[in-house]
Amino acid sequence: MTTHRKVAVGFPAAAALASALLLHCGNEFPGNHRSASEARRLGAPPNVVVVLIDDLGYGDVGAFGAPHMPTPHIDSLARDGVRFTQGYATASVCSPSRTSLMLGIYAQRTGMYTNAQVGTPFPDGHPTFAQFMRDAGYATGMVGRWHMGSKGQRPLESGFMYLAERPPGTKERDRGRGGPSYIADDGSYWTDQHGAELAGFVARHRAEPFFLYFAPLAVHSPVQEAPAKYLRRVPPEITGKRRYLAATLIAVDDALGTLLAELRKHRLDEHTIIFFAGDNGGAAKSESRNAPYRGGKASEWDGGVHEPYIIRWTGRLPAGITFDGLSSTMDFYATAAALTNNEPPANLDGTNLIPYLTGPKEGEPHRDLYFHGHARAVRSGKWRMVLDGGLFDIHADPFETTDLSDEYPDVVARLAERFASWEATLKKPEKRPTKRRRTSN
Repeated sequence: MTTHRKVAVGFPAAAALASALLLHCGNEFPGNHRSASEARRLGAPPNVVVVLIDDLGYGDVGAFGAPHMPTPHIDSLARDGVRFTQGYATASVCSPSRTSLMLGIYAQRTGMYTNAQVGTPFPDGHPTFAQFMRDAGYATGMVGRWHMGSKGQRPLESGFMYLAERPPGTKERDRGRGGPSYIADDGSYWTDQHGAELAGFVARHRAEPFFLYFAPLAVHSPVQEAPAKYLRRVPPEITGKRRYLAATLIAVDDALGTLLAELRKHRLDEHTIIFFAGDNGGAAKSESRNAPYRGGKASEWDGGVHEPYIIRWTGRLPAGITFDGLSSTMDFYATAAALTNNEPPANLDGTNLIPYLTGPKEGEPHRDLYFHGHARAVRSGKWRMVLDGGLFDIHADPFETTDLSDEYPDVVARLAERFASWEATLKKPEKRPTKRRRTSN
């Protein structure tokens, strides 16, 4: 196994220090350098890009029914890839959701249930997504927000060889309330810099396999920090606080567009699989929309976990189709791992989705998906049951208005039994310090 030395990259001039992102890297990846065309000819494993948008509602993206929302690059992923109608995050708040994605297992297995357990360590002996990809021979890079793991399990200690995180000197603040901010001390806008960081990583590693994790703070509040140049691009039909959310989403869509252009420039489209989702439902205070599902961030309802979810692999997966099978962001790890030449970890809760999208397998990738934190719930087929909260036919009643528990007691009993069996495998939540930790972690 390669030993990775982590060093800080110097900045070319003091004037650039405040506006440039905080950069770190490990030693250069020692893989075989070959052209993208040669890699495709040899059938080499694809590059892997994961895009995880913070607090993105199901109804905030044009491809998922948001009227007037200008997200052309996100929408292009759905047009050229597979749009999942039943794609889920594992929690309605970010830290357990991100932990599940990065570990490929339910975060509750580690004792992480809500943001109250921020700082819960990753389990010993279980490789993170980044560690697995690094050890499979990939250059690994991250741009954006972490918010998981223990204090000693930051990105560079968790498998990433390159990190572009937060501008130096930027304080964690939300209009004086202690939360995150997009604005650096010199007034620069964090999201503006993401595209260049993403493109730079691709350019540097275009001749070798790479894993790139893009997790912007956007569209987490305070969305009102969006610069005027983005606000001017919001259609007049979008008003109120949602206008600022749209501007923030335009900025992150631009960064994604820069990444996609760089992939095309180096003819890597057909050799790169892209996974896209939100970490949890949209926040009401930003006028995010989770339609047609009820609730949103930190709620017990389906809108808190039902996400816009896309996979694109040009030339390998069918373009412009809809997939209705029950899927989870835990599947990103399992799917990417199956595409490498290394054996995936045996205990992943995620599923390799490729056989379901290309034909060998039919049916649901997951019989059930479980949720525990802001809600104790199970999703199975058309059913969504909130324990002590009701049974709903999520297909016929996406807003969860009609409790069918009395009508289908057998379904209630069956799902309750399955949930109890799953719950018995979990680790109890650890008591964490009540003092709020840095949210970019």
